[in-house]
Amino acid sequence: MTALADRRGLVAGAWVGGGVRRRDAAAARLWKRLARRYPKHHWTLFFGDWHLAPSHLPECLRLEGAQPVVLHQSPEPLWERRPSTPGESFLRLGRQDWAWLHSPPLGNWIEALQDLPPAGSAEAMEIAEHLCEDLTESLALALGFPPPESTPGIRGIKEWPEFLASLPEHARNAFQEDRPPKVAIYHPGSSQTWCPRPPTLNGLLESAAWALSAGSLATSHSDWMGESHRVTFRRLLASLLNPFLVPCTEDEIALQLFGGASTRGDFLGSPAEKYLAIETLGHRAGAEIARSPEMGLKGLREFFEEPEQFVPWTSLVATIRAA
Repeated sequence: MTALADRRGLVAGAWVGGGVRRRDAAAARLWKRLARRYPKHHWTLFFGDWHLAPSHLPECLRLEGAQPVVLHQSPEPLWERRPSTPGESFLRLGRQDWAWLHSPPLGNWIEALQDLPPAGSAEAMEIAEHLCEDLTESLALALGFPPPESTPGIRGIKEWPEFLASLPEHARNAFQEDRPPKVAIYHPGSSQTWCPRPPTLNGLLESAAWALSAGSLATSHSDWMGESHRVTFRRLLASLLNPFLVPCTEDEIALQLFGGASTRGDFLGSPAEKYLAIETLGHRAGAEIARSPEMGLKGLREFFEEPEQFVPWTSLVATIRAA
């Protein structure tokens, strides 16, 4: 969108409440008004694949006088029809209807998020768990890491009491049963994740990274350096795959975890302060190391296997400890 605006393109958005058909019709009417005002413009409309089905948005646009060319990006139902040749693939579905297959589909999760309650449900968490398992296995294979010792688990908001009770004492004492956090909590001793709502793609990446590191990092779950390393790897992997992921400040993390502003996290303080300090270090270190010129596939493996030998990590920890 920014690139279009920079080239003096017109960027407009359309949204109305209601079903798919109502939203498609509203978008088509907006296109017609703008097309009358700017008759020489070429138009690009971004919509989900459901909207691009022949009887949805394309039909609404044709009724308004348009002749749309449809391009589906990695539609999940067509993924099995991808040719065996490597690289990107194009499938012609009709005279003005194409599919562009260029990345593994996440359509089933997007579909689930659209139809499930925002607070989450057992069905949503089950879908997220299956997707996180696939993501973990794919990352391990692509990065050349050992397969995780256990599959990732995604627990929902109703399972907070049970999840809290399963935490090791130093982590359990940081929280209260009647005040669940507003963000995901990652079990220090396993690959389990508790989520107050269905995880975003960033959340799934962090859970997958957590599962990859289970058993390999934080040999002592009460050691702040080991725990910080594992949290940093969790955030690092998400930051590498999403360059727009912004690290939270200490106050923001404190508000999400404990419902109040930070009293400055202390690695040797109360359980809550220690937990906050470790999360804050992980958020900051993960973001900074992701931008490091030493970070590549080789650097990622070095950080995963021997963090004490990875220069950006050791210098950053020294700086934070000195502060």
